[in-house]
Parts: sequence; structure tokens; C-alpha cells
Amino acid sequence: MDEFLAHRFLYGNSEWPGSSTPQSNKRSEADGRAMKMVHQIRQQIDAQKMAGDETAKSSMEGAQIIAAEIMEQTEELEKITDQVLESIIGSIMMATDQISDSIDMLGDRLCIELTEIKWQLTQRDKKLDEILEVLNESRHNEARQLVQQGLRHYINEEFEEAEERFKLALNFDTTDYQVLMNLAFIEIHKENPSQAFTYFRKALSLPVNLNSISRARTLWATARLHYTEKNFAQAYTYAEEAFKHDNKDDPRVFYDLGVYAALAGRKSIALEKIEQAIQGDVAYFSKCSVDPDLKSIETDILLLLARLSVGAEFRARQMVEQVDEELVYLENKEELKNRGSFIQEIRGIIHNAIAGLQRPSYTFCRRCADVMDKIKELLSQYKGLVPLYMQLEKCQSDCERDSRVCLTMPEPAEKSRDLPKTVYMLMISISYILPGALLASAGTTVEGMSWGTLLVLWPFWIALEFIWPHNGMTAMQEAGLTGLLIVGIIWGIVHLVRWVRANKYDRMSRAYSIVRQQFHRSERMAMKVRHDINAIHAAIREQMVEVQL
Repeated sequence: MDEFLAHRFLYGNSEWPGSSTPQSNKRSEADGRAMKMVHQIRQQIDAQKMAGDETAKSSMEGAQIIAAEIMEQTEELEKITDQVLESIIGSIMMATDQISDSIDMLGDRLCIELTEIKWQLTQRDKKLDEILEVLNESRHNEARQLVQQGLRHYINEEFEEAEERFKLALNFDTTDYQVLMNLAFIEIHKENPSQAFTYFRKALSLPVNLNSISRARTLWATARLHYTEKNFAQAYTYAEEAFKHDNKDDPRVFYDLGVYAALAGRKSIALEKIEQAIQGDVAYFSKCSVDPDLKSIETDILLLLARLSVGAEFRARQMVEQVDEELVYLENKEELKNRGSFIQEIRGIIHNAIAGLQRPSYTFCRRCADVMDKIKELLSQYKGLVPLYMQLEKCQSDCERDSRVCLTMPEPAEKSRDLPKTVYMLMISISYILPGALLASAGTTVEGMSWGTLLVLWPFWIALEFIWPHNGMTAMQEAGLTGLLIVGIIWGIVHLVRWVRANKYDRMSRAYSIVRQQFHRSERMAMKVRHDINAIHAAIREQMVEVQL
């Protein structure tokens, strides 16, 4: 085994079974580092294949699910590795720059400690870490140049030149977090752990207002350095402190703490944290099954994976049954028949889920359960369409009914409120002539006046009679009064007819208005219900992208 401190810091203290370190064949140092990394990844892939094959032969409950999961993740790791290694080997002259970017793509699938590589990437990123941004802006120009020069030497593994530049920069600010961290990692490459501890300790204690992420980074690095020295109790102590400051949304922090707990003999904590890591990212499922640092609790890890696998399968099958029952219920709802392809699509997903659960992996079981859970939410939304479709049918029925009523009920015309003009003219003529006719019929005569003239001028003679009454003129008075009474009765009848016609018009107008209002109200309600139905369909369609298997 390569006993170099930097090698143990990156790859760990333990070797893979049957492994050996590849010869450099007179390659450059960067080339040798790349080939070691390639070799390490290949060893992990081989170990995962072996673990998958051995588990598949086991009679333990959930063994087939574990084996399927390990093999799936191994195939995925191989695909990613082939892409990454092509980039690494094809860019040897670019040394660590290209290697760091490529290895970071593999992320936490590898049993490799990426603290230093991620630190290098953080410093090269244009969007710097918060603490580095503050330091860069506050540095003297000369110090800034020294740090940049030191960083370029450090990334290209020119550690003596890098150390020289960083120490010159430290003369400007002895509390510079970035400089102290870089010097600590350089000391690791120089095989000087005590001095590396010193710089890490200064990086924790000297800088002002050190944020949680930076503190966690340094604590994890210190824990890893204790690990390389096989001081596992101290490694766990620092890891536990780093965990408090780090981002709990990152499953890696749970896994790393679990590994350090296992090495320190804290099995229950180790299993708890590793389970939490797997719940956060299934990539840790296969990783923990082959991680050499978890060899001491290998059996317990296997039992943990079995429990998780059986539980995931049970939950997946249970969710499929529940979704199938709800789907059968919706398929039998008359209101939802011939309403689009949603139910057929869900039926297809259930079919795929049942087929996949014949020989499932842990990832498939979890994915299946999550998809079924989302489908239940979609079915709940779809079930809400039942009362909406019923309401829409009622609104459409009301619209058709009101439309028919409107068609059979002609809109009342304004002119129907009053009598025609010809009737008015006729009534006025009759009202004027009638009293004169009654005077003439009563035998009333006026000297020198014809019967026709009397018909026209009768109001004057009646007025004179009332002003200067004469004997023998009572017949004229009676006739005139009778005529006026009849005229009054006629006009009373006329106004009664007008009132009846106006009242009938108002009633018809109100009835027509009510029917029209009901029609428009039903039409608006139907439009609103259609809008609500379309909105639910659109929301369901948008979410359907997330529920494919």
C-alpha cells in the first residue's frame, strides 16, 4: 500500500481486496496521480460488481433488491467514469486542473475524500466562496498577486513554489484563512502532519467572522488528517463538530460522520447516519456496501440495506394497490367517462410499476413509491372534476332550457305600452262630437244655427247656458251633462285599457328580463366551470411529467 500521507488523505487507509498500486512507468507526477485515480475507481467498480454477485446468491430477505441496486449503480458509475477518465487521460498535460473538474463530476459515488479537490475548485471558481470573496477584496494588491501565483503553483502540484508564495502573502496578513488552508494542504503533501494540524488550527481560530461553511470545511479536513494518522476517536470528534456547522441538506455530511463513527466504534450512530445519507441520496446505497472503512460493521450494513430494501418494496407495492383501487373507482364514474386520456395514462404507469416490481432495485422501489404518492395527489385533483362536470351538465341544461324559453317568448316592444295613434284620434273625435249629438237629439235648437254647426260649437252654448240660464233650456243642460259624463266614461275606459296594456308590458318585460338574466347567469357559470376544469386538467398535465416510470 502507498504509505504517503497525501495518498491516504485522498484514498483512505484501507486497500481494496486484491488491489495493488499501478506502476508509474516513468510518467510525470501529474500523470501518475491521474493513473492512481483511474486505478482506484476501477477497483471500486470491481468491488461493487463482486458485492452485487455475492449478494444475489444470498438467501437473505431483500437480497435480490440489494443486488439489483448495486449492479444498477455500478453500471451508472461505469458510464460516468468512462466519460470522466477519457477527459482525464486525454488531458494529462493540463494536470490537476482537468483532473479536479473531472473527478468532481463523479461526486460522492467514490470512496475517495474530495475535500482538497473541492477546495481547489472553490478557489478557481469565478463565483468565489463568501469568505474568499471578502479576503480577495480586502487584500493588498501585492498580497493578492502572491495568493494567485501560489494557487497556480499549488494546483499544478509545484508545492515548494506554492509554499514560498503563500508564506510571503502570510506576511501581509497572518490570519488569512485561504492562505492558511493552502499551507495546511501543502504540508500534507510534504508528509508533515503536525505542521498541517497547526495550520488547520490557525485557520479555525485566527480569522475574524469565519462563516459556518468555512469552519465546517476546515473541521472535516482536520478529521480526515486524524483519520490518516489512525486516530479515529479524534477524527470522530472533529467530524461531529464539522457536522454541526455544515449544510444538513447535503447527504454527504451524514455519510462521512457515519464512517468516522464506525471507525471510532460507535456502531449505532454510524448506522443511523448512513441510513440518513441513503435516504437523502441513493448513491450511498452501493457505496456503503463496499466502503473499506465500513468493514468493521459490514454485516450490520448489509442488514440495514436489507431492511431498507424490504421496506421500500413493501411501500411501493402498497402504494400501487392504493392507486389501483382509486383508479378503478374513477373509471366507474359516469361523469369522467370519455373525458380524455388521463386515466389510460395512469393505468399504463401502474402496468409499468407492476412489471418493474417483479425484479426491482432499491432505487426503483423508492421511485415507484414516490411516483404513486404523486399520482394519488393527481387522482385526488382529478376526483375533484366529478362535481365540476356535474355542475357543468346542470349549467348546460339550464342554458338550453332558458334559450328555448327566450326563443318562444318574443321580446316585448316599447310601442305596445300605449294605444295606437289612430285610436287616440278616433276617441278624441267621438268625445267632442258626442255631446253635440246628444244636444241635437234632445231637440235643442238655436235660432239661425244648423244641426251640424251645433255639433261643432256646442261647448260655447253649454257654457252660456250655465252662465246665463234661460227658462226652457234644462234639456240642453241635461244633454250637455250627459254628453260630458259619457265622454268621461270613455276616457276612463281608455286610460284603464292603457294601464292594463302598460302593466302587461311591464310583466312581460320583467319575465323576459328574468329569463335572459337566468340564461346569461347559467352561461357565465358554465364558462367558469369550464375554466376550472381546464385549469385542473392543465395542472395535472404539467405534473404528469414527474410521474413517469
